[in-house]
Amino acid sequence: MKLHHTNRAVIALAIAVGIALSASCKMKMQQSHREMEDIVAAKDLTKDQKLAAVSAYFEREPYWLGVLYCLEKIDKSRTCEIAVARFRNPRTSRLHKYQLGKYLLRAQTPNLDRKPDDPEGFITEYRSFLIDAIMNGGKEEFCVAKLGTETAVGEYAGIGGGINRPDGILFSDVADKQVIPVLVECLSAPDHVYPEKQGCVRRGKPGDATGRNTQRQGIPLALARLNATEAITKLRHILLTHHDYYLRYNSAYALSVIMPIQEVTHLEEQLLEASPSQLFTLPNGKRTLKHFLFPIGKGLLERGVDDGIRFMSYEYAYNSDDTSLLGVLHMAEERVALLKNVKSAKVEPFYSEVLTHQALRAIFLFNAKDLSYYGDEPNFDKITGKVEMRNMPEKGLLENDKRITALYSCILDGLKLNGINGCDQQIEAIGLKTESAEVRQLSHKFLDRDGR
Repeated sequence: MKLHHTNRAVIALAIAVGIALSASCKMKMQQSHREMEDIVAAKDLTKDQKLAAVSAYFEREPYWLGVLYCLEKIDKSRTCEIAVARFRNPRTSRLHKYQLGKYLLRAQTPNLDRKPDDPEGFITEYRSFLIDAIMNGGKEEFCVAKLGTETAVGEYAGIGGGINRPDGILFSDVADKQVIPVLVECLSAPDHVYPEKQGCVRRGKPGDATGRNTQRQGIPLALARLNATEAITKLRHILLTHHDYYLRYNSAYALSVIMPIQEVTHLEEQLLEASPSQLFTLPNGKRTLKHFLFPIGKGLLERGVDDGIRFMSYEYAYNSDDTSLLGVLHMAEERVALLKNVKSAKVEPFYSEVLTHQALRAIFLFNAKDLSYYGDEPNFDKITGKVEMRNMPEKGLLENDKRITALYSCILDGLKLNGINGCDQQIEAIGLKTESAEVRQLSHKFLDRDGR
């Protein structure tokens, strides 16, 4: 049944029979998405008819988020109601409940279906479901080699932070110490595996380990939020030995949050004194254990310990030699955000380093020749036959001009907060040489702070 070219009779039939297709007639996800989009765009259907037609795809699609996002285009409020009803249906599978919960959290509707005795709304209901799923089979569900599908532990860890975190939801909404033993055991879960179908880029044979597990990577962050001191030994072992860089990175952060300060200091010394043989490999080369001191510094700053400032230095960045526009911007933004509102005599070396960093200075000057930025326009080499992305740093500077000026403004705010005058020379030079009127104006305003 094809709906790519909208067919009124077919849509009407879909509404009447609920698209009662057998498993053998299921179409590919891409085709199903086109069909649903056609229903959404149909001009001869009422809102109720569209909702009914798209809702029918719940019965034929294994992945429900795509259905929910199509329903959302018709009526977001009704979609939330449909999602909650599906979530509460006892016939809905665990996997689908994770997907429904993910949608409702991302839709930022924690107060959905609010009742006088339940002021938190859906988030309380989802918390109970998630905790129960973790305590009853969560380890068995999580600790198997698999594709990156949803799991109770993975969804819980995602709320704790990392790349799987839904916006607008606080970990305090789901925090429960009884899950700590399960989370600690799940740190030993195997890597994800490569799927049979990987599109045009094949990174490994189907079933081979990927070397990482994005759900596992979030577990140390959840343990940090739970102040799980019983996880210290396991997290320390992971930090020093594991093959997954991001799991190690998050473990370093978690340790700095939950360990006594004296133990954190000892760990810092251990990482700084690590021998050259204790290297780990990243795509851009070899790195030593000292590069895990940045997440430790991050955790210390969150605890209000200003000794963490020294680890904001680019010396402790795993990508310190990156000269790409986006890489340098991200590296600076992350550090400046951590130091926002931090008042300490220890911050001046950091700001001085930021303003003299060659690539970042080139960004503030809007000097494209010292930067790299690969755009979305392919460059075909007639001699070699290779297709490569064009390096267009000028375009990158234009596309990110507001982001650049916001970063520069935050740096100047940090200097003002701490009464630092030692960077005036760098600020003056940037103001005189920059191609950006906004950066120039910010520089002049900063230097004229005393009416000079």
